[in-house]
Amino acid sequence: MRRFFVRWKGAICHHVFCSLRAFLQLGVHRFTGQISSWYQFKRRFVDQALTTFIQKMAKHPHGA
Repeated sequence: MRRFFVRWKGAICHHVFCSLRAFLQLGVHRFTGQISSWYQFKRRFVDQALTTFIQKMAKHPHGA
């Protein structure tokens, strides 16, 4: 835990807990068949995030 940018121990523990919880939820979705693979989920997530970002930048190129 020495390499975290946040020095407050509570923030580090919170980050680790949230990461573990997200990983376990992905496992549940994989197990129940809601997603077919980790890579499929990641690809859809990244594609959606990039599409949203590009659409917002096209409407407001200077962040206004």
